[in-house]
Amino acid sequence: MGLNRWFDFTRSQLWFVGIVCAVATLAAGYLMVSIHFYPAGDEIDLAFHDAPATYVGMFQVDPNSAPIDSLELIGGIGPTLAKRIAEYRQKHRFETVEDIAKVPGIGPKTLERIAPYLKIDSL
Repeated sequence: MGLNRWFDFTRSQLWFVGIVCAVATLAAGYLMVSIHFYPAGDEIDLAFHDAPATYVGMFQVDPNSAPIDSLELIGGIGPTLAKRIAEYRQKHRFETVEDIAKVPGIGPKTLERIAPYLKIDSL
């Protein structure tokens, strides 16, 4: 056995190393062959075609019903602003996304930044 010149393997350890090497070689061969079945020009189009053109966020929340911790996930809304939104919605309902600018601390720039992440659900 060639490996036992440098390492002190038992017979079962040599079998294990041999099987691992064989599996690795087969996996590498499979990956190399599979590249030829999916050439570079055949990429799958993963675009979401029915998403609105203005939607740029990863998710959208309804400021009328979203929990405070969900509001905090939106960039530009911290814990304090999320609490202000929750307090405001107890007395008023947001009819449009622009209505959130009535919350103290949300100006035009903040509204512009957070608007893609907001969606008002109708009742």
